[in-house]
Amino acid sequence: MVYLSSRSAHRWTYDVFVSFRGEDIRKTFVDHLFSDFRRKGIYAFRDDDQLKRGEDISPGLYKAIEQSRFLIVIFSKDYASSTWCLRELVKILKCKEMDDEYEVRVLYYDVTPEVVGNQRGSYEEAFVKHEGYHRKEVHEWKEALTWAADNLSGWDLQALSNGHETKFIETISNEIFHKLTSTGPIDAGDNLVGLYTRAEQMDLTRFVNKPKSTKIHMIGICGIGGIGKTTVAKAIYNLLHTHFEAYSFCEDVKGVEKRHGLVHLQEKLLANLMSLSDLKIRNVSQGIGMMKRSMWAKRVLIVLDDVDSLDQFEALVGSPSWFSPGSMIIFTGRDRQLLNAHGVEEIFEVDLLCEDEALELFSLYAFRNKHPKEEFIDLSNEVVKYVNGLPLALKILGSFLFGKTVEEWGSQLKKLRRYPDSQIQQVLRISYDGLDFDQRNIFLDISCFFKDEKKDYVIKVLGGCDLFPVTNIRVLIDKSLISIRDDRLQMHDLVQEMGWRIVDEESEEPGKRSRLWFTKDVRDVLNKDKGTGAVKGLAMDVSSSEVDIYGKTFTRLNNLRLLNLYIGSWTRLLDNNGKIRETKLGIETKVHATSGTLDFLSSELRLFCWHGYPFHYLPSSFYPESLVVLDLSYSYIKEIWTGSKGFKRLTSMKLAHCRNLIKTPDFTETPNLEELILDGCKSLKEVHPSVGTLWSLIILNLKRCINLETPPNCTGLKSLQILNLSGCKKLNQFPQDLDTMKDLIELHADGTSIDQLPSSVSILWNLQVLSLGQREDMIKTRSLGSIFWPLSKMHHPLNAAVVPSLSGLKMLRNIDVSHCKVTDGSLGGIDGLSMLKMLNLSGNDFKSLPNLGKLSRLETLGLVGCTKLEALPELPPNIEVIEAQDCISLKELPKKSTLYESSFQCFDFTNCAKVIENQSIESLITMLLPQGRIDPYKILSVYLPGSRIPGWFTHQTMGDCITIELPQNWCYENFKGIAFCLVFTPKIQNRRKSYYNSIGYRYRNFDGTPIGMLSPIPDSVFQYESIGIKSDQMLLSYDPSKPDWKKAKNSISVSFEVYGPDCVVKKCGARLVCEEDERVQEEGSGSRMIQWLLPSSRVEDELLVLQGADS
Repeated sequence: MVYLSSRSAHRWTYDVFVSFRGEDIRKTFVDHLFSDFRRKGIYAFRDDDQLKRGEDISPGLYKAIEQSRFLIVIFSKDYASSTWCLRELVKILKCKEMDDEYEVRVLYYDVTPEVVGNQRGSYEEAFVKHEGYHRKEVHEWKEALTWAADNLSGWDLQALSNGHETKFIETISNEIFHKLTSTGPIDAGDNLVGLYTRAEQMDLTRFVNKPKSTKIHMIGICGIGGIGKTTVAKAIYNLLHTHFEAYSFCEDVKGVEKRHGLVHLQEKLLANLMSLSDLKIRNVSQGIGMMKRSMWAKRVLIVLDDVDSLDQFEALVGSPSWFSPGSMIIFTGRDRQLLNAHGVEEIFEVDLLCEDEALELFSLYAFRNKHPKEEFIDLSNEVVKYVNGLPLALKILGSFLFGKTVEEWGSQLKKLRRYPDSQIQQVLRISYDGLDFDQRNIFLDISCFFKDEKKDYVIKVLGGCDLFPVTNIRVLIDKSLISIRDDRLQMHDLVQEMGWRIVDEESEEPGKRSRLWFTKDVRDVLNKDKGTGAVKGLAMDVSSSEVDIYGKTFTRLNNLRLLNLYIGSWTRLLDNNGKIRETKLGIETKVHATSGTLDFLSSELRLFCWHGYPFHYLPSSFYPESLVVLDLSYSYIKEIWTGSKGFKRLTSMKLAHCRNLIKTPDFTETPNLEELILDGCKSLKEVHPSVGTLWSLIILNLKRCINLETPPNCTGLKSLQILNLSGCKKLNQFPQDLDTMKDLIELHADGTSIDQLPSSVSILWNLQVLSLGQREDMIKTRSLGSIFWPLSKMHHPLNAAVVPSLSGLKMLRNIDVSHCKVTDGSLGGIDGLSMLKMLNLSGNDFKSLPNLGKLSRLETLGLVGCTKLEALPELPPNIEVIEAQDCISLKELPKKSTLYESSFQCFDFTNCAKVIENQSIESLITMLLPQGRIDPYKILSVYLPGSRIPGWFTHQTMGDCITIELPQNWCYENFKGIAFCLVFTPKIQNRRKSYYNSIGYRYRNFDGTPIGMLSPIPDSVFQYESIGIKSDQMLLSYDPSKPDWKKAKNSISVSFEVYGPDCVVKKCGARLVCEEDERVQEEGSGSRMIQWLLPSSRVEDELLVLQGADS
């Protein structure tokens, strides 16, 4: 299954059970469907032909239905002819009736819901036959078919994919995979002994079994490191999550905050609870505001694992008032007092394992069996006694002793007997003592300097120390001393503390220890010149504590191999006005130079990182031949070294934002350099020509080198994958010999003076991202690479043959040629770029565009500010976003039905008045209501000028809130969704422009209780800044039906909010969209769509209203 490791914690044996008529589709459609399930790791039950020989279903098949999470019914032409299938259907519906946790879907394969629900055609014929032999069951079967067709959500082959089975199958398997991976149990690990028992002993189900509970339950789980707090929390989560409307497990809060910050945690938590994928939060305060607005609408389960500060509490779960009654928040951590301070009502201490549990867990690691081998029983019991039931220690010792002889076990246990109190640190020390010299050094370096760092980065640095890290890191993993998660080195806090203690025991004087990492120790050693040759590694956050550096500060640290003085927190470097403290020379950190030069640095350095290095030059005697990483970002340095020096091991040189750097060094003898970062070096005019000899170079970043006049020599850069010249304003040509860079993936030249692409770019076969736009603000998007937004205008237009020269670049995903004066005819041949997903043509001068229909993967098209564009071209079916704000000449949308057949999400025609003059609003409503192909997770929207809400919207009101009266059974009888129309307007009229960022909405029941969470309506992708409007604008939006809406009775109200300083909602309208028996025969026809939606007596009047709406 997708969550195999959690299967024991849940009743599901299978992910999916499929009920189908074998003779119809077994060897074709079903076979392909199951193949796709297997590729995605979805564990589906599949019956065999031999099972269906008789009339009665075997007990085994009923059991398979009961043990499957997803129950899928494939209605084909002959489905009803099988009594076996009909009995399966009845069983499936009974399972759903008894337990709402089952997910039931129906699939229409070459048959319509009407045929199934009303038993027409082949279904009617089948029941004529059944009447003679199965009269008693016929009524139940018919009811089951009718109920399934009317009430179950599903997929229709013809409507969803126009009969294309491959696309249809992919849609089905993707939805199931998404559901399983996002809502199912989480992986609690293997060899779980005693932990689910402890989770059940807490009896937290007593809270979820109170449906009318008005409390918000805050639960704490405490215990020493390694006792299994996280695993117990995962077990509780797996047991309880199905009782809540939304849920999220935030693992390793402390570590994630350290690496990515609190904003990242807020984004992750909100994205999980709101089922959003592209949520962006600017700062912690904004995140708190969004939490307050969004959290209280649903009963939620939140687990915050390993919290260690009140800042985390306040940013993520600030107050019980944020949450809906009945919600539960669970915390794990070591500090009971911290949990008490936040008002946690119940705190559970995780108990150590009892002797039997401890022996079983130990045996699973020491023998790969639940029980020890006979000759090891006494020795195993002795280990368990000393470890005293600590799971992590049992795991580490078991892994350490695995495969060793009785004699080796005895020797190791003698070491244990030296520690009669069997303290945990001493137990863990046994594994360390079993390491060789290099393995110990790597272990201590990781515990002091490299926890949470990227594995490949650590391997490079420690490889420079001749410690054979590839092999020895594997040994540490095997001994359970470290692990790898998200390609980063992880170490349990308890194990890390053991490493710290080992270093502390080297000497009472910090300056005589091998490694220094505590800020106080580093400050004392540097300020008081207490360092010695014993110190091999030193690390400190230069934003955390004031330190004075003298010329001779590092003289006695002559064996230093790791020096990492890094900026850990930019917020600590802010002045009273919230700006970063800096001088004309660079960033002002808390490490200060008391003299003009630095006399000495160890030539044994492998890692030399000093952010904000406060000197202009390195010491003249400094020549670290074994240097691997050099990072002097944000420093005052003017020159690195003179002449050619042999740094054979140097792989990374980062000199970002060294604003005084005049020239780069000679790279002739640095043949292994892979990364050269010169971003923001404002004084740099030229890169040394020897850069062209770096055949191993992968990344060359010259972004924002505003005085760079000469392009870098790229003659020998055969391994280069990323070349970034963005913002090099004085650069007017590309480097020569681009054709030698056959591995180039990203080429960024936005914000330069380059006005022509060399012909050699056409053979960069692997190029995926090409950015030529003209604005310095660059933003990452959801696409494969990055798209770079509109830049300040070019002085010279791009050559008219720009795109034809790219037509052979079949791998291109993203192209930005915004504000490049692209004119009519410049885009010929673009239809050859079959992989293109995002195209930004904003700010250009063309009046028309070529046919883009062949770009089958194109999802996002940017046309912002194309003021001469008169018509949109033919577009591909996968187009999701069209940004055409301020296209003031735009008159025509595609003449054919491509817009109506596309999988669009947002079309933005803000300030495009002529679109409304030439395109009736009713055709845009048609766009919002595509038959049978709506993604239930997508909100659709169209922005355009206008001030009158069409009469088709049956509920209308002034202001930003509207109430919709609901008929009985409104959410069950062919209900499809709700269509909205709102008019928003500048707060202050006659202003040059008023700005807004986005629009959101919220549903409430008749009694005022929230339904669902605050939802954003899709808006601008390409527009980085707020969108400016001069007059009234309209938003047409369609929200597909959601399960939450079934709670609504009598009436439902919807309130809208415009985010931004200058705009408000003026009036709004809404309509319940239902599917009538009479379907539209001409898909894409606006008038036919209106006939489908409205009673016939009102069609004529409504069309007049629609066509006469204000623009």
